[in-house]
Amino acid sequence: MKLFILLTKFLAFLYFHTQKIFKINKKDRFHRSFLIRHTLDLFSKILKSLNYTLPITITKDMNIVDVDGVLITPGNENRYYKISQDTKYKNQAKYLHDLFDFSDAEIFIDIGACLGEYSIYFAKNFPKSKVYSIEAQPDNLKLLKKNIELNKCEKNIKIIENAVSDFTDQSYYLTNNNAESEVIIDDKNSDLRSITLSSLINKEKLNKIDFLKVDIEGSNYKVAQCIINNLSKIQHIQYAFEKGPPEIFLNFVDCLKDFYDFYILDKNEFKIINLNHLKDKTKKIGPTPSNKTCFDLYLKKKGSKNCPF
Repeated sequence: MKLFILLTKFLAFLYFHTQKIFKINKKDRFHRSFLIRHTLDLFSKILKSLNYTLPITITKDMNIVDVDGVLITPGNENRYYKISQDTKYKNQAKYLHDLFDFSDAEIFIDIGACLGEYSIYFAKNFPKSKVYSIEAQPDNLKLLKKNIELNKCEKNIKIIENAVSDFTDQSYYLTNNNAESEVIIDDKNSDLRSITLSSLINKEKLNKIDFLKVDIEGSNYKVAQCIINNLSKIQHIQYAFEKGPPEIFLNFVDCLKDFYDFYILDKNEFKIINLNHLKDKTKKIGPTPSNKTCFDLYLKKKGSKNCPF
């Protein structure tokens, strides 16, 4: 694999220096058109051979990938180059239609918005809704704002530039790892201050949340208690179970088991998960990134239950 990478970089180097090697003048229209035409043809053949079918637009300043109608400029995020033809939906938010009814949806909260795949999908497919797009990592924020602008949905997306934690006003800093950046609580070295899901709900005076997504790496478990405290307001949830103490996620499951049905996404289909199976799976979650046991849990509110919270 290392040899392959080195060979690819070497060929790329030769290609990018073609003009100098063969002394091609940039004003030479014939050779310029020849290079452009054959470059695009080669690019198309490479994508086809790799089973990659997402439309890509190449501009002077960026590459733009069309992810089921959401335009994304990926930056250094590799996820959008890993998507294969075998995936049912290219945009992860599109799967939610198979499980949840969003026909009357008005409020979406996207905690860990990253580059905006979910937030922009909601904004474009539910133009009368309000989307709260929460992201703390500076590089991700730059691309998130660019992607929102590309999709022309600035009016119904509100960006919250904060880390979400279990307490408000905590000082923190972030590790620089783009989509997998971690929030590190540190009272001494940063002017950044955390918010909570509860503080956001109170500040925005939200009485009903149609969908909540939580995917903030090692801080996911810190949102659990706020979800429990606001249970009466939250209809449906996608919650990344990873990297946190299993007992917090287990308590979360116990608190919500009478009010939600639990699902996982398996082979492009939602499947209801037995409570005992879910608990066994949850117990294997580790507190550190070295433990690879992680999964997304989807929670659909039971229509016959009245929430006491």
